[in-house]
Amino acid sequence: MTLSDHFPLELIRLHHHWLVADSVKESIKAYRRAGGPEIEPRLPEPLRQIAQQLSFFNVLKVWYALLYVVIEGYGEIALSSNVLDELLSDQEKVQALRRFRNAVFHFQGDVVFSPKELEFLNADFEGEWIRKVNKAFDKFFSDHLPIRQMLEDFEKLAK
Repeated sequence: MTLSDHFPLELIRLHHHWLVADSVKESIKAYRRAGGPEIEPRLPEPLRQIAQQLSFFNVLKVWYALLYVVIEGYGEIALSSNVLDELLSDQEKVQALRRFRNAVFHFQGDVVFSPKELEFLNADFEGEWIRKVNKAFDKFFSDHLPIRQMLEDFEKLAK
């Protein structure tokens, strides 16, 4: 028996997409703990600090864009969660995040910072909404997939 024998394959695939997005979020945490990414040491200190901030911001942009893929999939396979549904009912933020994702993953030849990126960043300036969405997906998958049991099973196999 496999996991997909008990749970819809779409849910497992969506969880995989969330894991990819969440791994980028965890990289952001690691960046913060390490004081930022490694930057060319020969740069003058003010330029190093700017380069670190830009690098951090670029990783943050990838996390946001990947999380939109999860939101999109959640809607496509018609899943439901009170918390997620309430958060995602804010169509202004959802659509701004969709455009943000497009700006991140599609070449924007005429600008360095696309108005599509700035639109979402202004809509969720502190990042509170997107963190709530990520946390709600974490709980949703924990509630709908036997993740804890799978981890325990893997732990037993490793012994």
